[in-house]
Amino acid sequence: MLGDGLLVLFGAPEPTPEHALLAVRAALRMAALLPELNETWPLRDQRPLRVGIGIHSGPLMDGVIGRGRRVEYTVIGDVVNTASRVEAYTKEVLARLIEGDVDEGRPGATILITEATYVQVKDQVQVDSDIPPCQAKGKAEPVPVHRVLGLKEGTLPGQ
Repeated sequence: MLGDGLLVLFGAPEPTPEHALLAVRAALRMAALLPELNETWPLRDQRPLRVGIGIHSGPLMDGVIGRGRRVEYTVIGDVVNTASRVEAYTKEVLARLIEGDVDEGRPGATILITEATYVQVKDQVQVDSDIPPCQAKGKAEPVPVHRVLGLKEGTLPGQ
């Protein structure tokens, strides 16, 4: 259980060569639907819904745990923890966007990708690389991040 969070896997349990691009495209589709969702959001007049998405790529352990009726598929590893830390960092970045410290390209939605993901999608994705690195708990070094602005021209949404 993640509270109000959502963990989505691309490339597991079966490897998918373009898992990083699939994840970024899914995040962009979620962000694109946010204005429509905010139109029907019950608290839209008091506070619009904001979304933070953190994407990280790397090896992880996956499998089924439990027994009887309490069986579930799960993933563990540093890559999972790092993705969670980057997602949490989106709140800080979004606050800076709202304050006007950074040019806001997608109101209410912040998509951050780590360097490990960026190297896999850099030819297809436009990013803002001027985001300060994430000071992730449990990491000796800050985690470099890039804010996703959209797909580059010529990259078809379904590719």
